Amino acid sequence: MARYVDGQKLGPKLHDRELFDMLEQHKNGFVDYYRSHIQQSGTRYYGTVYKLEKPMSEELKTQLTKYSNVRLFKGHAQYAPEIKFAYVMLLDQRIAEWESSLYDQR
Repeated sequence: MARYVDGQKLGPKLHDRELFDMLEQHKNGFVDYYRSHIQQSGTRYYGTVYKLEKPMSEELKTQLTKYSNVRLFKGHAQYAPEIKFAYVMLLDQRIAEWESSLYDQR
């Protein structure tokens, strides 16, 4: 059954174990991870951000963008802008859903 959010059809979701397997296939890995949120089209999404060891290959980028819960980012070191990093964010759920689930548990 297809999943829809705000009238848009969602594609398949990537899970962390699948991400780790893809990174291993492409001889890449992650050096750090943290929980964060992003805001897109007025909706806040919550997820886990993975900082990669090496830049992503075009093939890996193509693979990752097939999933509806993946966002790709680039960054650089604060005091050495020539040092670049690649990030992959796996979105869990919308913030409104996450907050309401907290209230449901009380």
